[in-house]
This record gives sequence, C-alpha cells and structure tokens, in this order.
Amino acid sequence: LKNVFSLALSEVNHSRRDRRNQAGNPTNDLQSDFLESCQSALVSAKFVDDGIISQSDFTKFLFDQCLEDKLCKKKDKLEFEHLEVNIQLKFINGVCAHEDSLDKNNCILGLEGMW
Repeated sequence: LKNVFSLALSEVNHSRRDRRNQAGNPTNDLQSDFLESCQSALVSAKFVDDGIISQSDFTKFLFDQCLEDKLCKKKDKLEFEHLEVNIQLKFINGVCAHEDSLDKNNCILGLEGMW
C-alpha cells in the first residue's frame, strides 16, 4: 500500500491530462449519470458523518454498489489494498485534488497516515 501513496506523490509533478467533452455520446451520458450518483452517495451522511471520505468509506461504497448490481454476495469481502492500483490512485488523487503541489503532497501523506 505504501507504494500506491508513493506513486500518487510522484504524479503530483506530472501535468494533468486534457479532458475533452464528448457531447452526444451515449457512453459519456451514462458515465456522467453514474458519476453524479457516486458523488451524491459519497457525500451522504452514511459516508461522511465524520467529515472525511476514507479509504474504508470508498471501499464500502464500491461494495454496496457491487451488491446493488448483484455482482457480489454479502459474504464477499472487498478491501482498499486489494483494489486495482489505478482505482486506488483515482481515489487518492480525487480526495487530494489540490492545485498547489505542497497541499497535494500534504494531503496524500495525511491520507496515508490515516491508513
């Protein structure tokens, strides 16, 4: 897990990718709807009653979604460190989406310390 946080820190100095709007693309519309649903869920009291979206909250959200979509069984387990590395990085970079590189570094280090 430490390597994922190190990797996230190393990405702080890389330039961000351009995101082009693909209006009218049905896949983009579905993706937008899903993202809005995710954002609404992740900022609900269920996940942020302590004011922080943690790795555990994120993993619980993914597992709840998996159950809702009938892709998982209640007896299954899902842990943050077992998620695909790109998903872990997206979470880290999403939580620590600061423009200032020092703020972003501090956020990543703080997030790592919470783990």
